[in-house]
This record gives sequence, structure tokens and C-alpha cells, in this order.
Amino acid sequence: MALGVVLAVLWWPGLVTALRTAPWRWLGAAWIVVAVIYLDAALDSPLNLSTLYYRGQDRVAMPLAMLSAVLVVPGLQVWSGVLVRWGLVERGRRTARAVVVALVAAGVLASLSSLPSRSENAAKNLAAEYPGRGRFLQAGERALFEQHVPQMDSEGTVLASPFSGAAHLYALFGQDVRLTVGGMTYTGLDRDLIYATEDAATNPRSCQLLEKNGVRYIYQERRPYNLHKTSDSVNFAGPGLGIVLFETEHSRMIQIECDPGDGSYDPA
Repeated sequence: MALGVVLAVLWWPGLVTALRTAPWRWLGAAWIVVAVIYLDAALDSPLNLSTLYYRGQDRVAMPLAMLSAVLVVPGLQVWSGVLVRWGLVERGRRTARAVVVALVAAGVLASLSSLPSRSENAAKNLAAEYPGRGRFLQAGERALFEQHVPQMDSEGTVLASPFSGAAHLYALFGQDVRLTVGGMTYTGLDRDLIYATEDAATNPRSCQLLEKNGVRYIYQERRPYNLHKTSDSVNFAGPGLGIVLFETEHSRMIQIECDPGDGSYDPA
């Protein structure tokens, strides 16, 4: 946060300059739009403006940071002019260039000073376990996957939230997974399949839809890396939907055993 304040001194003047200069006005407007979307995501605003881009604030922060970096350029020009007016440096093209170089060097040094803390945060993100930080794939899940997934039908599709550990099953074991990437655009069929899991145990039409599209397993995660209203609907189905193959304290894999209503189902 301290580094952000330092760099803000450079790009805030650039933002004002961009908004006041016709050729650069689009840059200032773009920054404002992305900033509003970022705040919407960071505050979990009920307006849901961030769904225009991506609901996760970490993703939205990337274009905001890139736009801020571009605004540093006119910001440096502003500071160069300010220093000349204050009489701290002499007027002249060569002097102006020297001032800009000095300001850029100061910004680079400030950025480099954050490397130790960034490295520490990266290590926390890469750690298999870290209290208080969510994980796409947790250590307990990985151990049970290695034990049970090789016995599963690799062509049987796993339906689960892409923010759960099940999203890694294809990369780790070649297991077919319906929703593999967080942030992907769902098709109408994707949504129908997710909602069908809610009553497939008692509704033959829902069961038939899952069977027709090769969905043989659902993976439920009560502590997903990120909450997603549509994806989390798979958690509403109870164990009556089929056989629980394995479970952790927060997740479980269910092999679907339901009646599609065509006489093919044998409860025995």
C-alpha cells in the first residue's frame, strides 16, 4: 500500500492532464470506467457493474494498474513543469529530460523496494496450505484424488464449480471435466446441467439430461476458492443423487445413480 501511494503521486497528475487534454481524454475516461468497475467488485456492490468485465477484483485490478502505469508518463511531464516553476531546476529541454529520467529512476527504485514483500506473498499463494487463504486445490483433496480418481471412468464427465479442486482433475489425471476455468462463459446447456443436479435424484427429466450429456460425477465444495452463485448450485444435491466415492471435511465426489425414467435404471 505504501508503494501504491508513492506511485499515485506520479499518475494522479497524469490523470488530471489526460482529462484536460483532448487527444488523451480517452485514457482518462478509460481509467475512470475501470476504476468504477474495480470498486464495484472490491465492495461486492449489488449493482454488479463489474460483471461487464469480471467479478473478481484481482482480475479487474490488472487493467487498472496498466492504465495507471500509462498515466505516469503525462504525470512525469507535469512534475517536470512544476519543478521548473518552483525554480528547483532550470528551464530547457536537456534539463527537462534529466528531471524526467530522475523521476523515472525514483519510481523504478520504489518499485524494486517492494520485491521482498511481493516474493513473500507469492510464497504464501504457492504454499499447499496457508491458514486464512483459499486454495483451488487443497492438500487433503489432492491426496484423495490420487487414491480414488484412477478408479473412476475417465470419460465420465465431472460437473463441479470451476473454483473447486475438481477443475484440476483433467490436468492431473486426464479426467473429463465440464467446467475447467474460473470466469468462463457458461452456455445455456452448462446452466441446465448445473441446475439439473438439484433434483436429478427425484426428477427423471433432470437425470436424463445429465446422462445424455455424459455427466457421471458431481463434485461438491463447501469452501470454494471463489463464490459463484450458478456454479455453487451443484452443492444443493444431497448424497441421495448417487454413491459418495470419497469426501473431505469440506468436499465430496458423488457418482450419479439416478432414474432417467426409461426403464434402464436398476437400483440394486
